[in-house]
Amino acid sequence: MATITLEYNPANELANSIVNSIKSAGVFKIKREDSPYNEDFVKQIQKSRKNKGVVIKTEDLWR
Repeated sequence: MATITLEYNPANELANSIVNSIKSAGVFKIKREDSPYNEDFVKQIQKSRKNKGVVIKTEDLWR
């Protein structure tokens, strides 16, 4: 898969219409750059939330 980065002025009507056309085509994956979180890290966190975890007895905690 190749990566294409577009920088555009959101106030420009032509740029907005082009971006909306790309989104509506449904062929491309849109990744927003304004998120401060790493996408892979977020996936790992979501996966770990599905796990039940491990139960440890308090008596065995300090052994």
